[in-house]
Amino acid sequence: MEYAIALTLFCSILIPAAKAIGINEKYFSPLLSWPLFASSALLYFLLGYYLENYGLPLHWNAPAWAATFLGSVTLMFLGGLCWNGFFQNSMGVEYQNYLVGISSPLCVISAVSLFMLCKALEPSLQRGSDRMKSIIRKVSSVSLGVYMFHLLLVNLTLGGPFERILTFGQYHPFIKAIAVYLLTGIAVYAGKWCISKVKRALLSK
Repeated sequence: MEYAIALTLFCSILIPAAKAIGINEKYFSPLLSWPLFASSALLYFLLGYYLENYGLPLHWNAPAWAATFLGSVTLMFLGGLCWNGFFQNSMGVEYQNYLVGISSPLCVISAVSLFMLCKALEPSLQRGSDRMKSIIRKVSSVSLGVYMFHLLLVNLTLGGPFERILTFGQYHPFIKAIAVYLLTGIAVYAGKWCISKVKRALLSK
């Protein structure tokens, strides 16, 4: 497992990082021909499995993981602005999304720290009220669907007549993002509810 994670981390994260800082791509072309290990999606899957079952040798508490998560997200935000020339007043037409994308080392750090933060908080959350745990389960149940289908909603409404309605008349990126994730989550939850009802009806026959 550690070997697969290390190989995937090297091919899907470190090689793009080397390319991003200007190292010639020809030095890595033989390695980039490994489509399996060059998949960052596989890396996140392996990391999730490993962290859940084995954890990390770092025995940090929840505040330390929270600080790591907030620090990495802040660096992604500020780095993305800097990478695109926001602070230099030289923003180009093409948006460079490397630092805020899933191939960024900062994204890996934020994902790992958020996972470990939730794991550190799990005992406290288990002692919470049934209502709180029910809300967490519902949000968790739609997270994969939101990840898979939010771009579909964006592509279907971008620049069309429904965009202003779905984003509550706002064009600010932050408000649009909240609206898109919220509406996608509602749609996914409704879809899951309908599927469960159909499945129950078919099994009851």
